[in-house]
Amino acid sequence: MQAQRESTPPPAGRRYGGRAVADRRAERRLRFIESAIAVFGSRTYRASTLADVCSHAKLSRRQFYEEFESREDLLTAAYTRIQDDARSAVLQAIDQAGDASVQDTIAEVMAAYVEAVAADPRRAQLAFVEVVGVSADLETRRRQQRLAWGKLLESAFRARLGDSYQPPGGYTLAGQAFVGAVNNVAHEWSLADPRPPRHELTALFTALLTPLASQGSEESRA
Repeated sequence: MQAQRESTPPPAGRRYGGRAVADRRAERRLRFIESAIAVFGSRTYRASTLADVCSHAKLSRRQFYEEFESREDLLTAAYTRIQDDARSAVLQAIDQAGDASVQDTIAEVMAAYVEAVAADPRRAQLAFVEVVGVSADLETRRRQQRLAWGKLLESAFRARLGDSYQPPGGYTLAGQAFVGAVNNVAHEWSLADPRPPRHELTALFTALLTPLASQGSEESRA
């Protein structure tokens, strides 16, 4: 059962201390999310409490319930933030690649992804370990994220290789094959002690994706 909000937040248009209430709440929400990444990613979600998060954020339980319905709601928000950051990094890398070769583009994109999710190991721990099996709702969110990454991969491939190329099994299955591999590898990397260097993750992901794109490049030249 989800916890009830303890108070009604003030109207978004009001100002307090010279700042809009909406801005203060956005900053507060971000503090909770960053604290969730720090706490859940280091102590684990199951071993952490709401008091741990509030203490790290230096905010109260009342303020927490003005932003989130429950601890799981916060976990979902933190997971979504990590995924959104990674997607932004990947899209920027694709945009900056320009006319680079397919292999060089993939290497840059994978480097951007790994940097976004693994530069802080707590982010990888939360995104690939802590969210697994928490609830049916969160599993649905995880599937939605996997499908969104598959769509991004399809869009990038079509832009580079044209609409005539179809990977083995079609884009949906091919995309999920790669996304599933990335998720499983990142999961194991998060649990490894010591963790392999991040550049090894980049090299592995590049090696997994390059043949699929290279096949499309060869077909487009045929």
